[in-house]
Amino acid sequence: MGRYYPLQDTFLEMTTRNSGCKDIIQIRDLCDDKRCQTIGYIGDKDMFTQLILSGVKGVDRIVPLGKTMDFDLIWDGYDLTNMLTRIVDFV
Repeated sequence: MGRYYPLQDTFLEMTTRNSGCKDIIQIRDLCDDKRCQTIGYIGDKDMFTQLILSGVKGVDRIVPLGKTMDFDLIWDGYDLTNMLTRIVDFV
């Protein structure tokens, strides 16, 4: 498997270069945790299909490197519009 480099308490980088990681499913244990929310990638995002279909508990977003901090109305699997607003009904 690849080598893990803890960069901060909440960020983990994995490199597969020269490490023998030949199958994306090898990182399943790392991603089977709700703390694993975003995967940044270089290359083809379709390589993660098998990992997601394996039923991992984490991974809400798979985005190109450089886009991991982009903010959207859906963030880490939560619909922020519904969570941060309320509907007032006038009758």
